Amino acid sequence: MIPELLAIIDCQNIADLEVINSKDNDDLISFIRMKNNLPLLCEQLSDMIGSNAITLKKIILRLTITLISPSFFPSLTNLQYLILYNDDDGEFYNSIIWQEWELYLRTSFFPNLQYLETSYLPCNIEYLIIERSGGKISEINIRHTLESRDYLIENETLINIISMYCSKIIRLTMVINPNNLNLVGNIFSNCVHLKKIYYTKENNNMSDTKDVLNSKDYEQYVN
Repeated sequence: MIPELLAIIDCQNIADLEVINSKDNDDLISFIRMKNNLPLLCEQLSDMIGSNAITLKKIILRLTITLISPSFFPSLTNLQYLILYNDDDGEFYNSIIWQEWELYLRTSFFPNLQYLETSYLPCNIEYLIIERSGGKISEINIRHTLESRDYLIENETLINIISMYCSKIIRLTMVINPNNLNLVGNIFSNCVHLKKIYYTKENNNMSDTKDVLNSKDYEQYVN
């Protein structure tokens, strides 16, 4: 398994890249658990992405992504499809320092980005990706924990940024703080191509997910 993986890292002219830290792969688990292997693997993966950045159109990373250097982001000018899952053994993003990601994202531009999916990333990282896109995003799927003390304000900012920079969005799935439901109308007003919007909010400690455009609640958001 590992020789094949390292061989893939040496490949050139890759258009699609998917990396998943699978808990079902015994060989990969054994390799990663060996001292220093995971940082080494992530370093080589970062180098590979950097050397193929200009040709990459699709990136899926489901692992502890903060071990990967984000230095390749400014070169991803042809990126169309991006999935970033922060699989950090349940620690999520509260204990992670993301300054380096911010630094490189501020100098990046994704003029062709059409699909964005994130899981347990800091909101400011998502802000930057959306702000630095070319306004062509047609689908966004964002997952968050609601435990952050600042999530009310962060969620408000995220809603406003989506309404400002994603005028061509067709489908949106995200967590919305109940106190920010009144802001959803901004998305409807500015994102005229929107066909599907799903939101999840806390409801007595249970998740309540709705397809707003096909629900009786639609009028309360647009009036």
